[in-house]
Amino acid sequence: MLIVLLTFALVFATIGGAYWLFVAGPEAQARAVLRRRLKTDAPVPQRHLSLLKRDAQGRIHLGDELLGPLYVVLAPLQRIVDRAGLKVTAVHVALASAGLPVVVFFSVLRAIKVWPLAALAALIASSAPFLILKHLEGKRMGQLEEQFPEAGQLLARALRAGHTLISALSLAAEELPAPLGTEFKLMHDKQNYGAPVPDVLREFATRIPSLDVRLFVTAVLMQRETGGNLAEVLDRLAGLVRERFRIKGEVRALSAHGRISGWVLAAMPPTIATVIFVTEPDRLMIMFTDPLGIKMVIAAALMQITGMLVVRKLVQIEY
Repeated sequence: MLIVLLTFALVFATIGGAYWLFVAGPEAQARAVLRRRLKTDAPVPQRHLSLLKRDAQGRIHLGDELLGPLYVVLAPLQRIVDRAGLKVTAVHVALASAGLPVVVFFSVLRAIKVWPLAALAALIASSAPFLILKHLEGKRMGQLEEQFPEAGQLLARALRAGHTLISALSLAAEELPAPLGTEFKLMHDKQNYGAPVPDVLREFATRIPSLDVRLFVTAVLMQRETGGNLAEVLDRLAGLVRERFRIKGEVRALSAHGRISGWVLAAMPPTIATVIFVTEPDRLMIMFTDPLGIKMVIAAALMQITGMLVVRKLVQIEY
């Protein structure tokens, strides 16, 4: 009975994932972009919002009506997807997290025919899309922080040359490479669509959770309220960001030994198990056929994951 239910779940996830990946997902993403561009501070009447859900023939997409609560639940995940700069949606990530464990479970179960280990592998596979997403988010945020000092100096030079803040943002969007240039272009486009400049800046700080960005937004908002030399403030801010980036490099260099040791300790058990499986598979299969061996493998996997998390916490130094 369990195999029948899992097979049904696998087929349903495959068909539903393909539908959302190639049909409903791109449509939902296009509608979300349109809503963000038309969003204002004033509440929009429900009858106007319904117009955004109609296509050229005047029909209403049933997915918007049925999956509205799901989009609200997946909003934090969608923010992570946006920070990672991916073209997919949170629904795609959720479907991957739901469908991948089923595939891994049946593959491992067919290979070694030990359902506890197959369940453990499926549990690990369910978190793989989210871990990859967090890695891409961290990589993109690191690129943004690295580009930010240059952006601050570029804005300061543009302001000294007589440009307004909006035209300086447009100039930075053209001159800076992605991903920071893309973010500045998005800010400039939102302001051109009619959004107030303070709201655009606050949204920029919310979209990019970085201390450097918050300092930049705070400096610009204070200058708009109290006046002052914004170009000089941006120059000093750029110097401060460069100094923070230098300290970050020193911290990473000092913690490199611990991070490399953690990776070596994490990779050693699966590497040794793979070598034994290739050279003498009979010896390793005892761990998957004997009940005590299965318990030992599960306990070892749990302790391995716990150790990796502890080492990761130790080498993460606040600066």
